[in-house]
Amino acid sequence: MKTDVQVITTKYSTANSTYDTIIKLLSSTITALFDSAKDYLRF
Repeated sequence: MKTDVQVITTKYSTANSTYDTIIKLLSSTITALFDSAKDYLRF
């Protein structure tokens, strides 16, 4: 029983950190694209 809980916890932790990484990547990408568009539209 304890090992099952540990496995589930580990899987959840891994999925959670992967999700956080993806969100940070998307956020920085969107910010970079927005800044590029802003500079482009300024001209």
